[in-house]
Amino acid sequence: MNLLLALSITFIFIMVINGVRFMLSPAWNRALFCISLLSVIIVSALLINDQWLSLALFIFVVVSAFSFATIGGVTAAVVALIAVMLLSPSLHTQDYIILFAGYAAVGILSSNYARFLAKETERGIAWQTQLFRQAKELNIVRSIGSALQGTLELDRILHIILTGITAGHGLGYNRAMLFLLSADGKSLQGQAAIGSLRAEDVIHIWKITTRERMTMEDYIEQQKGADKTNQELIEFIRGLEIALDEHPVLDEALRHCKPVVLNTEHDVRMLNQRFGDQLDIAELGIVPLLNHGEAIGVIVVDNHVSSQSFGIGDLQRILPLANQAAMAIYNANLYHKTQEMAITDGLTGLHNQRFFEEMLNTIYNSTRKHQMPLSMLVIDIDFFKNYNDTNGHLAGNDLLIQLAGLLKQSVRKEDLTFRFGGEEFVVLLSSTTKADALRIAEKIRQQIEATVFPYEETQPNQQLTVSIGVSSFPDDKSRPRELFAAADSALYEAKKRGRNQVVGYEEGAPWSI
Repeated sequence: MNLLLALSITFIFIMVINGVRFMLSPAWNRALFCISLLSVIIVSALLINDQWLSLALFIFVVVSAFSFATIGGVTAAVVALIAVMLLSPSLHTQDYIILFAGYAAVGILSSNYARFLAKETERGIAWQTQLFRQAKELNIVRSIGSALQGTLELDRILHIILTGITAGHGLGYNRAMLFLLSADGKSLQGQAAIGSLRAEDVIHIWKITTRERMTMEDYIEQQKGADKTNQELIEFIRGLEIALDEHPVLDEALRHCKPVVLNTEHDVRMLNQRFGDQLDIAELGIVPLLNHGEAIGVIVVDNHVSSQSFGIGDLQRILPLANQAAMAIYNANLYHKTQEMAITDGLTGLHNQRFFEEMLNTIYNSTRKHQMPLSMLVIDIDFFKNYNDTNGHLAGNDLLIQLAGLLKQSVRKEDLTFRFGGEEFVVLLSSTTKADALRIAEKIRQQIEATVFPYEETQPNQQLTVSIGVSSFPDDKSRPRELFAAADSALYEAKKRGRNQVVGYEEGAPWSI
């Protein structure tokens, strides 16, 4: 009967305690658990048998020590001794002293062990957190590196790098902006950005990201400008140029090649003035872009929505991506410079003959597809051999450079100008009829005739002039090479007629204006 009563009371008591303690704070939760354990031990001793009371109280001491450290262990030792004295008054004083010493020793040892376990657990969690973070960062670097291998387009490269910094699967900053150092090294020019000018837009983007469960690769595949709010930030950043002599903090980050955190009101206000009042920045980080130890720009990050603070250690995590960005930017620029050199005449800066042959077919096919006209001018300097022989090759080179500049200024931006070789130039006039091409050619001829060139008095007519042949599609020829041959034939006719004139090709009978 005593056993059944004890079990019933214990069960009811435990159920009541469990129903209440999880509604309390952690400290009260632990305290209630210790009290309930002590109560169960005392009830069991009163209703069943107090033979194991002193031993059972050791469990109470251990639990209290784990719950409240040394204070809990010592307090539980005192409470346990009082309980033994009340429930077992027949023991000798010596027995009470031994029991208290045992309780106290177990309480202290248990609290120390609990502290040791807590530290080890904390250390394990810290290591685990660090490993997870490093694994995540390695995955970011891997994803970014893989994406960068597939492109040499600068805009695409910048988009990929900034995605790794801002994406939720990346480093998670709310906004990232990239600036490149100007050629003279005196200012930073905005190039790319990911984020938004307004906080509400970022929250909207986060909701879409969560709903669509986007991965890092999904972010990378989203080319810049796909989102209107992101495009607003890009256009805003590209319109910014920050003079380094007006902001020493940026200059310091570039010179010392180290990340900088701006979180003082003075520095942030200065930088807000540089960015304009549109960016709501309370704290920002500046990470230099380094290529072979030389700074080529900076990445600026901030958390204008989450307001999550960061330090230099956090910015160090951006450095691997910043280094990847700097190397990719350098390679892209080198590639484009090499490409430009391959299609550019080294003396005049115009496109060369190789590029002419490539573009002629491309423009011709596009013209024919859209049923638009295409005209070609072939220009040759009159008596150039005489100019070279009389004044020297250096003067001849200077003349070619000056003439190339005049040709570029005389045509539209969409038109292409080539140095075809020696003293001969070619101009491709897209969407231009033959009549318009003849007028443009005559305007060029007159402008060159009216220009005073060095040593032109040594020419046969004491004036430097050009002859121009003109052909058009579809008026004259139906194939690209035939179009050039027709213009060249017209040029030859202009030479025969005395030079310094424009001749348009016409089958069997070239004509001039």
